[in-house]
Amino acid sequence: MRSIIKDFENNYSRYTSYSVMLESLINSLLLNNGIKAHSINSRVKDKESIEKKIERKGTYLKIDDITDVVGVRIITHYSDEVDLIAKIIESEFFVDIENSIDKRKSLAPDRFGYLSLHYIVSLSDVRSNLAENTHYKNFKAEIQIRSILQHTWAEIEHDTGYKTSIEVPHHIRRQFSRLAGLLEIADEQFINIKKSLIEYKDQVSKQVLDDNAELSIYLDSISYEEYLYSSEIVKVISDEILLQTGHTFYEIDDEFYVKKSDYVRAALKQLSYFEIDTVSKLDEALKKKQRFYY
Repeated sequence: MRSIIKDFENNYSRYTSYSVMLESLINSLLLNNGIKAHSINSRVKDKESIEKKIERKGTYLKIDDITDVVGVRIITHYSDEVDLIAKIIESEFFVDIENSIDKRKSLAPDRFGYLSLHYIVSLSDVRSNLAENTHYKNFKAEIQIRSILQHTWAEIEHDTGYKTSIEVPHHIRRQFSRLAGLLEIADEQFINIKKSLIEYKDQVSKQVLDDNAELSIYLDSISYEEYLYSSEIVKVISDEILLQTGHTFYEIDDEFYVKKSDYVRAALKQLSYFEIDTVSKLDEALKKKQRFYY
């Protein structure tokens, strides 16, 4: 054990820089693929954890045998994003399949436990040959991918101190199982809600662009924004604002993105005060104003 711990201590700074590099790299890879994770965090095991693992396993001969000295945890908003991220990891890293595990598949359907995808990875040849990465060439790392609700289960499981159903008192086991089932159902329902919102946005956009469509759609954050960015009358008004002031209605700065929901909420509240609660009423009100000024 002493030689392993000594190697760990001698390489600790490199493990730390490796974890930071991996976190930054994975964040860039996900953003480039249009995926915004809930969180991405990296860590290096501490000395005490390494010592406990060596004692528990009893099979490690050198520090490189411990595959999770460096770890990165990716928490997604939705469970269907786990597989999307997994494909990116598989294409961008060398994956040690033998030591990786998909706990979603390994857990029996009648048992409870946290669901997570664990990959043991190392840099691909292309990346490890880069000058800034040559000292990471033989380093491995564990990448955990799970949804925020799967993470919630893991935290609850950790807090209670129970890792398997065998450890749980019989009279509490049913409560654990019900909770696990509820979290899985919630994960599925959040995916359905996400899909419904996308479908609704697409439907509203098509109706706004269709001159013959009945715009009896209630105003909400989605229908309001789709109307603003798709309506011909709003474009005419924006062009006039540009002509008169030199500024466009569509000018958006970084501060707008931070406060966007606040702006939309305030606009909807003001429109509601004037009893404008549908897209058609908003459209008619703007057309009346245009006729008044022209």
